[in-house]
Amino acid sequence: VQISNITELPCEVINDGGVLKFLNTPDAFHFQTTCKYIKNCIDLSHIDNALTPYRSILGNRHWHDVNDNVHVWREINIIFSHKIRSVLFKCRFKDQGWGNRKGRLHVSEIDAASADGGDFKVGRIVCSTPIAEHRWTEARLEFRPDPEKRYAMCYQVGGGGGHGLYVEKTRVQAVFYGSVEANIVNKLGKHIGNEFFANMLKTVLEKMAASC
Repeated sequence: VQISNITELPCEVINDGGVLKFLNTPDAFHFQTTCKYIKNCIDLSHIDNALTPYRSILGNRHWHDVNDNVHVWREINIIFSHKIRSVLFKCRFKDQGWGNRKGRLHVSEIDAASADGGDFKVGRIVCSTPIAEHRWTEARLEFRPDPEKRYAMCYQVGGGGGHGLYVEKTRVQAVFYGSVEANIVNKLGKHIGNEFFANMLKTVLEKMAASC
């Protein structure tokens, strides 16, 4: 079959099962600006820090003299997991400013069942930052979640005495197929500061999406 125009391609050849799976996230957003047909096929958008506990990750954090182990910071609560292309975590981070460099951040799979009464267990590490510098640098982690699994931001300070890890200007985004749903969640999320109501709204929205 001879194709003379990209708009003659069926959407399944363009979207996540076709061309899009070969593109990173910035290129995917650029690609969907090609024309209205491509935009409608892809319909990629962001959910920006929407619905706690995303908000609970935000803010400045620091840890000192922990150990060499990886520790859970906070679960990443993923809304509409079946429509997520990827999840982005961005921040600035640095270590104690002198000596050996050991600190870094990770995204890991987690297991909620644990021997000490409900704390998350760190599972397979999905992605990691480079080791933190002695000065503030930008960090960016991106991963594609499995809808059947749970994930958390994790930190690793380093043992041996004197080690620290500082994090600021954190931001979590879900790269999401569905601009209408993303717009609703982004607008509603700005007005919700209580985690109970945010999770209740998340459940309602997901049930509505599943029934459509």
